[in-house]
Amino acid sequence: MADLLGDVVSAARAGDAALRAAYLGRRLVGLGYWLRYARPTHRPHADLEKLAVDAAAHGRGAGRALTAGLIADARTAGIEVLTLDVRGDNARALRLYRSLGFTEYGRLPGFVAVGERRYDKVFCMLDLRGP
Repeated sequence: MADLLGDVVSAARAGDAALRAAYLGRRLVGLGYWLRYARPTHRPHADLEKLAVDAAAHGRGAGRALTAGLIADARTAGIEVLTLDVRGDNARALRLYRSLGFTEYGRLPGFVAVGERRYDKVFCMLDLRGP
């Protein structure tokens, strides 16, 4: 985790990432970041890599504030398209992303294996090139 955060912080200093944390009071309840694609032809695009919110904070706006902040950071950085993927059974996350303007652009049925269970991997995007 320390290496990952170090990499994201380094990329953020270069303008190629953003990292945000969500707090309720003094308690850390969420963490998220986006990272610009490294390929030269894909530099205007970034992937919202990780977004985790403590289950105890669900329904209190932390995930929405975290995601909205990351979207704002992406706009400021000149990102044209922000992408993410989410497990198909994560209805709460899918509702949140849709409410913030993300649309589904692909799905891999049964791609994620958790023990004996299988879930779809859902790909979503937010086009930031519009008004």
